[in-house]
Amino acid sequence: MKYMFFLLFSIFSINTSVASTFHEIGDAGELVSTAQGSPDAVVHDSIRGFLDFGDVDLYKISVTDYANFEVEMTASLTPDSNPIPWDGFAGLWLFDTSGNLITDDFIYDLIFSGPAFFNPLWSNGEYLLAVALFGIVPDSGFGLSSGWDKINSNIQQGSYTVSLTGAQVSQVPLPAAFWLFSAGLMTLVRSRRKVA
Repeated sequence: MKYMFFLLFSIFSINTSVASTFHEIGDAGELVSTAQGSPDAVVHDSIRGFLDFGDVDLYKISVTDYANFEVEMTASLTPDSNPIPWDGFAGLWLFDTSGNLITDDFIYDLIFSGPAFFNPLWSNGEYLLAVALFGIVPDSGFGLSSGWDKINSNIQQGSYTVSLTGAQVSQVPLPAAFWLFSAGLMTLVRSRRKVA
């Protein structure tokens, strides 16, 4: 029984100091309630995802060093098929956990790359980072209260990588069903030992 408890504890409490890349799971949501975080305890200092026409990906991040916080993005997008193409640009947006706009770089230059032009942050904590095609903006202009305006979106798709400095993808708690399953498994193992 001690070994089963130790095994479960060690599996779910592993935290490594070696940073890795978080891969978008399915299609990351675009609203506060559907933002993606990491389901494991591994430190992720970069994000890989995919944008489709009209797509916005919203991630939960933890800023751990606000004085040195930076976001950089690289992407491999198809050419924009709008009459006046804006190839080589994307939008990066930073919100608080309630969806209020903190800062943005809505014309992030993918060709010259470098850190996004974000205003300095004043504290560590939890934030929401949005990755969007060029031309997509928050509906309200100042937050995510009513979603995104996608009327002027680039007509593109492709993969991207976002690198974080002074931040990491936030860990989201495992669902209660998982913990219930673990408790049931431990009870089953324990009851089988008593019978034997």
